[in-house]
Amino acid sequence: MLTPSMFIRRVFFVPAKLSYDYFDFFAENHFIYWSNSFLSHFIEYPYSLPLAELIGNYEGTGAHVNNGFIASGYAHFGLVGVIIYAVILGFILKKLDYIATRGGSSLVCTMCCRCSAQRCFNFIRFVDNITNLWINYCVNPTFSIY
Repeated sequence: MLTPSMFIRRVFFVPAKLSYDYFDFFAENHFIYWSNSFLSHFIEYPYSLPLAELIGNYEGTGAHVNNGFIASGYAHFGLVGVIIYAVILGFILKKLDYIATRGGSSLVCTMCCRCSAQRCFNFIRFVDNITNLWINYCVNPTFSIY
């Protein structure tokens, strides 16, 4: 009975608590504005710790606290960041749906499994992988990663 309890807690309660921790921390502190990723050459990162470790210290565990795209978007640019991430994700899902309806459902499944298994906590790299595979598919519609 312990295993189902841990599964339910990890799926439903931990992400909600971690999202709350992100929202609570960045309601009182400066947003990151993507200074820890693609804008690092233009914007100075305002904290001494990486984002995941920063939130882990804030909540008192000291762990690396990774969470979904909503918490990440809020950490970077507040509610506008959440909207930006949601639009990007919607665009990606729309393109994947387009590929799947053209008969590439096995390609879509392979792309999603490969990307989520390799980099499930880094949204920007996930977008990069999907984009690279999409470009390969557009250049060569018979493209396969098998």
